[in-house]
Amino acid sequence: MRRFVLLDRDGTINVDCDYLCDPAALELIPGSAGAMRRLAGLGLGLIVITNQSGVGRGLILPDQLVAVHRRLGELLAAGRAKAGSKSIGLAASAVVAMLMPLAVMCCLVWQWQGLTPPTWQDKHAAFRGVHCLFALALTGILGSFYLPLVGWRELRRALVDRTYWAIAACVACLALWPESDFNYEAGRWGGWLWAIVQHTGSVAHRWPLFPPLAVWGTLVIFAAVTRCRRLGMTGHLPILAALAVAWAVAQCANRMAFQRYFEPTVLIFLTWLFLPCWSAAPSRRAACAGPGLLALLNLLNALATLVYSVAA
Repeated sequence: MRRFVLLDRDGTINVDCDYLCDPAALELIPGSAGAMRRLAGLGLGLIVITNQSGVGRGLILPDQLVAVHRRLGELLAAGRAKAGSKSIGLAASAVVAMLMPLAVMCCLVWQWQGLTPPTWQDKHAAFRGVHCLFALALTGILGSFYLPLVGWRELRRALVDRTYWAIAACVACLALWPESDFNYEAGRWGGWLWAIVQHTGSVAHRWPLFPPLAVWGTLVIFAAVTRCRRLGMTGHLPILAALAVAWAVAQCANRMAFQRYFEPTVLIFLTWLFLPCWSAAPSRRAACAGPGLLALLNLLNALATLVYSVAA
């Protein structure tokens, strides 16, 4: 059953005027349109109610009231369009900001005859798909602590979305391609996740749990993106997507798959991805508990690593 929010008109959506009958005098309260968009993003229906005694007193004609409400709809629609144009502007700014780094990279590629300096080409000589797999698996594990920011209802919506399952099927198939077992010589070691891989064994040089963890990581990202879209806060998504792709391409050229090369970037990515969901979290207590618990676990892991290093 869908839930609805009843909103008063004067003093809640628009500035309160005595017996408003002129559409040109209608003025939205700053922030009211954005608040209504966020309510709608939560899946709530919006109903505007207003008691206009001026109609019965003859101070406002029915046609004037209809014109005022038509103007109100136009102002709210203009607010939605403005929010969309702001997102486009942010994406365009990101593209412009990347032009100079891309130009520098092109010059270096021409000078090096490739993406890697000559002195490091023996360590970065081939594309390694296990890096993308490892990053998605980490995203699934660490992103689980951020899920309270979107709520289980949003997660269930993602699970019944056909788009997600199409993406998840592609991820699961690609996850079976690269070798993903613990291998010191191949650079697949270093960190608690590789330690788990080492002690749980592999099949045909592939760790069986990497594909489901990668699919779960895809679900975490999909649920966050869906939530941001429902809240109307998508301006950061094109920037994050471009940065994630650039980082993944650069990382896949590295022979080493140490966890310390991945975990900080994944945590930064998750923080920025889920940040817009904070204001509309279903439970503030749970929203604080998830990332807070993750921070505590990272602190304990750092202290344990420090103690072990000193003892060794």
